[in-house]
Amino acid sequence: MKLCIWSNSSDATVAHIVQRAPDWLTCVVINSDDVPVFTIGSNQPKPFSDIDFLWYRRPFENNATPTSVGEKLRLAEIEEAMWNLMMQIPIHKWINFPTHNWMADKKATQLMLAHDCGLLTPEWVITNKVTEAKRFIEEHEWKCILKPIDCGYVTHGEQSWHIYTNELKSSDTNLSLIGLCPTLIQKRLEKAFDVRTVYLNGSTLFIGLYGGPLDVRRNEMEHIQYQILEPPSSVAEGYIHLMRKNGLRFCTSDFVVTKDGSWFFLENNPNGQWVWMDEFLEYSASNFFFANLDVQP
Repeated sequence: MKLCIWSNSSDATVAHIVQRAPDWLTCVVINSDDVPVFTIGSNQPKPFSDIDFLWYRRPFENNATPTSVGEKLRLAEIEEAMWNLMMQIPIHKWINFPTHNWMADKKATQLMLAHDCGLLTPEWVITNKVTEAKRFIEEHEWKCILKPIDCGYVTHGEQSWHIYTNELKSSDTNLSLIGLCPTLIQKRLEKAFDVRTVYLNGSTLFIGLYGGPLDVRRNEMEHIQYQILEPPSSVAEGYIHLMRKNGLRFCTSDFVVTKDGSWFFLENNPNGQWVWMDEFLEYSASNFFFANLDVQP
């Protein structure tokens, strides 16, 4: 079996999967910042005829910033040519097709569809209307959190900043700033622990993350304990239903389990991180990936 992975040369997830690949799996890596020499045309053999799956990871994520008009044009032409090349692989072989990723990544759509699939979700609002934000926050007695709608981090020059989920505090919050930018506000849940899921072709892996702060990603996820979980059947069934409604073959998602044992869906990341958990789970995450790669969704 042959897996083509389309990403960039600094993608640690790709390096890990290639290193861990079993003997029956051949991995072909195509990096957007290391453009392959190729030809496609009316009288040319069709490329990738021997590819079984294309894993659309993170191409173009770390491309250089153009320094001139000519360089900008060249990079734009390379990117478009790369799309023409990769689109030679039939859509049904993609994990996932990019438009499915794009749609499934939208926070409001995720939460609405999750609710429709029978999953619990926190009360939430996305707004840039100050009076509406104030109403929602006061209704929940300021027990709310703020989350980015899109950007997980911001870079400027040589510096970068992560944007974490943060608790709202009336003492240091200026609600008028919400008028400058639409904001996602959620009711804060009193969590017992976090859950990261990995979904592939109809199968699921639920992993509990114990001991984390409000945003488990803070402090480089130090002192987190990991455990593979068996979720309630209603959660497992609702989650698989959600993945299928999104047209996804692969996804990572986040849940939180509250102190009363309720499971709340938080968000999807159709191209999220997951292989770091191998270090703490005796390679269970990558083993799950390889075991379900060839399963019909």
